[in-house]
Amino acid sequence: MFRVWLKSGDLSRAYAGLSNAFGAAVRAYFRGRWTRGELVERIDAAEAAAWREFFDEFAAGRIEREVPCRVGLERAARAVGVRFEAAAEREGVRPLESDPAVRDAAAKHAYEHAFALLVATDANHCHAAACAAADLTERDDTERRGYSLLELHFAHGLSLEEIAQLWQRPLATVRRIHEAARNDYAAHLREMTAQCFVTRPEDAALERECDFLLAAFARPAPERTWVAPDAPFDTPAELRTELRRTDRFRGPS
Repeated sequence: MFRVWLKSGDLSRAYAGLSNAFGAAVRAYFRGRWTRGELVERIDAAEAAAWREFFDEFAAGRIEREVPCRVGLERAARAVGVRFEAAAEREGVRPLESDPAVRDAAAKHAYEHAFALLVATDANHCHAAACAAADLTERDDTERRGYSLLELHFAHGLSLEEIAQLWQRPLATVRRIHEAARNDYAAHLREMTAQCFVTRPEDAALERECDFLLAAFARPAPERTWVAPDAPFDTPAELRTELRRTDRFRGPS
């Protein structure tokens, strides 16, 4: 994450690490800004230029310590987008939308959603690893089953009542596991979000950024910037039948 890579002082390694981790968000920015035409062919070049702009700003001390790096990276991407559009206009190439405000808004929406998705995914991986570790050490079911419950609830759309039926456990037990799992995930999200600042943020700033990312993640993904995976089952009934045969989603024992 940003804090780890930027703290190292090796900007070439930081570029490789951060562009690998957050390149999708920068590309989403430009895919939101340029929907078709010749500028679409320049997205890879624009992404590379945006990272160079960001690291130049960081080296010059213009990336604020108390503001999430998300803001500085978006600012760098916008500066590059404006430069590329000016160069394209001189060449007789125009973006699809004639109004710069429309391009800015579309790019911002796409970028924020993609950035939030990446942070949420990292938090999800950390939560999954923690639950797997709890499973190996045979700790409390609440911790061991939390990740599976959230995946069933949010990724597959099962209600808590349906999960209780699937696991053949009291609804009160499922609700307890659900509440604990949400708290565990929130802790991982806070840590991943804290890594998106140059220095450890104050609690209030961290809470604001967590709230912002969750709101951005909850907004519908912009067209052309994110394709959701196909659902593995057509109906909840098919899903429940398959899950009963899958150890990964077994209920608390």
